Amino acid sequence: MFIAAHPQLLRYRDKLQCICSRSTEEENTLTGVISLLKYLHEDHGATIAEIANLLHNKEITYELLYAILVPGTLLVSTDTTTGELCAYELKSYMKQCAGYALQCETLDAIDVPKSEDTEDSVQPETLVGPARFGRVQRTLSIERFEGVVKIAALDAYPMKHHHDEAGLRSVLLARARKWVDLYGVHHMEYKGTATKGCSKYKVQYALLKCLSVMLLTKPIRSTVGSWLIEVIPSQRFAPTLN
Repeated sequence: MFIAAHPQLLRYRDKLQCICSRSTEEENTLTGVISLLKYLHEDHGATIAEIANLLHNKEITYELLYAILVPGTLLVSTDTTTGELCAYELKSYMKQCAGYALQCETLDAIDVPKSEDTEDSVQPETLVGPARFGRVQRTLSIERFEGVVKIAALDAYPMKHHHDEAGLRSVLLARARKWVDLYGVHHMEYKGTATKGCSKYKVQYALLKCLSVMLLTKPIRSTVGSWLIEVIPSQRFAPTLN
């Protein structure tokens, strides 16, 4: 963990050293950080140097993958339905035989459960009121691989290693605003590609989702007609779909 946090420790040390009149607490903290960095360089200098060289070339090995999996890091991963990148905050990870399991959080619409005195006949939209959004848990994975690979080629990787981080952030924010605007029930006329799924249900669900986030890049079916976008029922009928 300390090896992975080495860059952050260096920045924190430099920040403390730039303080002209440090308090006693800040002085003690600086002393502790310097001691920790000294230990890391003396006992793990070769590993730190190897990681630095790999990251300079935006590459990583499976054995050193932990170096880019620092909790709190913003990750990006491709959504399996839309083929678009989505953002996640890494909370923790577990190294397993087949690879890494990444426990993450992301922002999404939150379903509001019915109260005990609510009749089943009441429509979901009357229960929600204003659009409500919050953090939801997602599990991502990185399968075991051999040799040196580009970080951006991983199934999930830190956003800062994307070739156009600023552009990606703009796209994600614009998409999020559309998602907020579309939250609730909307009647829309649509003509165009729908989904790569085959069943009628998959076509309807994927189209609903794609209209909601305005994201479809890998479709192989088309549709023409009127569609009803209603977020909460889709979450209830297909809770396992992202």
